[in-house]
Amino acid sequence: MGGQGEPGRVARHQPAAGHQGGDGEADAGRAESPRSNHRGRRHQDRRHPRGRGPQGGRHQPSGGRASGRHSGGGGPSGSPAQGGQGRGGSHQEDCGSRGADQGRPDPVPDCHSLCGGAGKDDGELQRQVPHGFHAVRSQWHAGQRGQHQGIAEGLTPAELTGAFESLRVAHRSQPASSLRDRRAWLASMLRGLRDHETALLEALRQDLGKPEAEARLTEFFPIRKEIAFMRRHLGDWMRPERRPTPLQLFGTRSDIVNEPKGVVLVIAPWNFPLLLTMKPVIAALAAGNRVVVKPPEQAPATSKVMADWLRVSLPADRVHVVLGGPVEAAHLTSLPFDHIFFTGGTETGRKVIQASAEHLTPLTLELGGKSPAILDATVDPAKVVPSLAWGKALNAGQVCIAPDYLLVESSAADGVIKAFRQTWEGWFGSQVDASSDYGRIVNDVQFDRLVDTFDDAVAKGATVLCGGRYDRAHRFMEPTLLGNITPDMRVMQEEVFGPLLPVLTWTRPEEVPERIMHIKDHPLSMYIFSRNRSRIRHWLGATRSGTVGVGATVVQIANPDLPFGGVQASGAGRANGRAAFDEFSNRRSVLRKQFPLTALPLSYPPFTPFKATLARWVSRHL
Repeated sequence: MGGQGEPGRVARHQPAAGHQGGDGEADAGRAESPRSNHRGRRHQDRRHPRGRGPQGGRHQPSGGRASGRHSGGGGPSGSPAQGGQGRGGSHQEDCGSRGADQGRPDPVPDCHSLCGGAGKDDGELQRQVPHGFHAVRSQWHAGQRGQHQGIAEGLTPAELTGAFESLRVAHRSQPASSLRDRRAWLASMLRGLRDHETALLEALRQDLGKPEAEARLTEFFPIRKEIAFMRRHLGDWMRPERRPTPLQLFGTRSDIVNEPKGVVLVIAPWNFPLLLTMKPVIAALAAGNRVVVKPPEQAPATSKVMADWLRVSLPADRVHVVLGGPVEAAHLTSLPFDHIFFTGGTETGRKVIQASAEHLTPLTLELGGKSPAILDATVDPAKVVPSLAWGKALNAGQVCIAPDYLLVESSAADGVIKAFRQTWEGWFGSQVDASSDYGRIVNDVQFDRLVDTFDDAVAKGATVLCGGRYDRAHRFMEPTLLGNITPDMRVMQEEVFGPLLPVLTWTRPEEVPERIMHIKDHPLSMYIFSRNRSRIRHWLGATRSGTVGVGATVVQIANPDLPFGGVQASGAGRANGRAAFDEFSNRRSVLRKQFPLTALPLSYPPFTPFKATLARWVSRHL
């Protein structure tokens, strides 16, 4: 059995000499130029000053460590991050008459309209502002308990409700936003990303030990591409979508109009804290919504830098950031938001569903599951294993769509295991813990969970085929292959969400779908490595998953034209590109009568013999 490593010491299981098969179980350079032609008019995006504090010095993120048990990717579980001071000062600005004619986002409503309507005395107005905050020139500012304008930490339920209500009042006073405004917000976010790049890289290193190159490729690059994609297509998406009209409704026109849903909530996970916080925020803003964001408390340094980034980049009546833990998340999900976008574990996702059920709040849930990787003997392990090895080693395995277990044809198993060993050693060296290219587990809670899972497997007879080293002092766990797997092991009962990869073998292609269906619910992703097209078709047709990668792992999420999401226990709704824009939009069906002469009066009483005969003919032939 493997034991928990003491601080400064490394625990190691010696890999088995051979395989024992078990019968059980993203800078795109720049985004689109801010100068774009729209309806023949040249438009210059301008940096919007509202919501900006003094530029001051660089934000110093907190290095505090969050705690609290959470399995599978963040969300409302865990303890609140320790508070720390970011860029100081509050920004106040006169409420002038500012509009789109000055090239800026939405004019901000005056403070009376934001907090409950004009014509009320100061005492009545003050009673409507959350305790610890005061309304100044239509923006909400931290009082005794918070830290930043538009950033809240350690709030009571009443204060959280007040922050939500302030955005809802702002939306009701100005529900629509122009293409020009939305593009300006996205351009400002892109500038903010560039301005906070150094601080974000350091924060990601503090929270996850993330190498700079990996952070740039898997966090910064996809955000820049998403912003560029949204800005490029936003004009087309905002136009009414013409729909065919059937013959019996001649004289009418049918359209779908995309409207903002209103005030939406984004709860983000810790495994890719930058990417998975900002992608839904980008989509929500592109769709014209106002957003309450709760970044992951398990990545405190990154969350604080992101909060500052949003504060200086967007109007304060457009985005609010709540820094907190499960208590704040639980209360937020009980409020009547117009949409909730949650990314995290399946069990926490169930709690979000229960909390939001009272208001029938629409949900997008990006959860998890056990994503299988299938590999047969028709492929060359030396060519295909690097994709699998990368998908498992990326972010130290803390990826919701990483391969969770491997189903290998028996005759190919030895070659596959050898290829994994050679690939990981070639990338990280023989001492993986000394490599600066390999990440770390996010916190002690997740590390202990993974060690428990590893120890449980070894205690029940699993063999260590590759890897097996871990060090609690540095939250290091080596990429590890496990063989001789049985269904009763925790590694097969739960989503791993770490660098442990169980290896199972099969002999008949027909048994593969059966094994997948018996192991766990429908997975978020599935991967197939085979040159046999009939097998690929069979496996695709006999299984269900949110996404599939054939010949590659993880990268399917990088295509903004491919909707991303799960099935049943692995998620609900879709994200990525246009799909995310639609998730945050009310797709309103509109039918317009265009001509005086239509068939509609034929449906009105009284039903004469002629109408009865016509109705009989229509029901049979149209």
